[in-house]
Amino acid sequence: MSEYGSLGEKLIEAAREMVAVHRGELEPTRVTYRVMTGPNADLTSPPFYSGRRVRQIRDKLGISQERFAKVMNCRVATIKAWEEDLREPNGASRRLLDLADHHPEALLAMITRSAPKEEKVPAEEPKLRRAG
Repeated sequence: MSEYGSLGEKLIEAAREMVAVHRGELEPTRVTYRVMTGPNADLTSPPFYSGRRVRQIRDKLGISQERFAKVMNCRVATIKAWEEDLREPNGASRRLLDLADHHPEALLAMITRSAPKEEKVPAEEPKLRRAG
């Protein structure tokens, strides 16, 4: 056995220390804060989304499949295929779904900005007939 003990012993000791810190019995030995922006950011791959999860995200946004397709920049048929587990979202779609899942307000702001504005169309002036 090494001077540090076995892996199992290290894990048990770490767990005990973690519980003691959580209870306030010990101060954490080290706390590191890192700003995660720009070149320092570590991006993980977005998760895979099941059809059920895609539907839950869309329901959370409170929008139709048609509007969701516009937000996701894809066809309505694609949204339907995702929700029915016929296809899986991939690439940028997974990243957008991740954004919609964790920060729905960002996508809702896009929807609000892109919503068609009601146009007031002036009433047609009545055409006068000439007597004749």
